This record gives sequence, C-alpha cells and structure tokens, in this order.
Amino acid sequence: MKIRDEVTEANDMVTHIREVRASLTEDEKKAPELKTPSDDFLKKLSAIEEDLYQVRNRSGQDPLNFPIKLNNLIAALGRSVMQGDGAPTAQAFVVYNELTARLQQQKTLYDKTMSAGLAQINPILEQNRLPSIK
Repeated sequence: MKIRDEVTEANDMVTHIREVRASLTEDEKKAPELKTPSDDFLKKLSAIEEDLYQVRNRSGQDPLNFPIKLNNLIAALGRSVMQGDGAPTAQAFVVYNELTARLQQQKTLYDKTMSAGLAQINPILEQNRLPSIK
C-alpha cells in the first residue's frame, strides 16, 4: 500500500464516522428510543475519530496547542519521503511500519465498533421505518 492510500483510509474512516453521527443525530429526533444506544455507539466512534484526526483544530494556531494525530503523522511521512532524489531512508520505513500498524489497529477497532453498534441500532431504525445505516 502507498502512503497516500493510508492517509485516505484514515480520512475515509473519519468522514464515515461524521456521516454516521449526523445521521443518528437526525434519527434520534424521530425515534427517541434510539438515544441511549446511539450515544454509547457514538462515544466509541468519537474515541476512534480522535485517535485518527485532531478534532480540536479550529484555527491556524491550534496545531501548536494540540498534538497532531495519526492521519497527519502519515501525511507528514509522505511529504518527507517525497523530498529529494534518493530512496526513502531506513528510518522512514521503520516509521511507516509503526504508523501503519497503529492505523491497522484503529481500522480493526473501527470495524468491530461499527459492526456491533449497527447490529444494535439498525433494528431500532427499521422498527421506526427509518433507513438503516451502512
């Protein structure tokens, strides 16, 4: 896999988490019994999102106040290895392996959380004749 693919994978997970959050927020208005399972599910998803992406950045100065997260670390590695005419250094490969291992852990957690959460939430949505979440 290429570094850009790793960044895309991390960003796609964040985007999907945000889409699920927006959808559930709207669905809770139509199905109040969804509130408790939805809150638990979204809390778990938010923890994953916060490991992947710095959610507190609002201004140009915020990266100085809040640490960069996994997607930005991988992107910075990509910029680093693209500079110059030589091959990436051995250290770049070590960092890449560490970061992709962390990304894979988050991906596994994301998949498990989505599977378990949607198994609880989609039946409630269906009972209320609301579209299920994929």
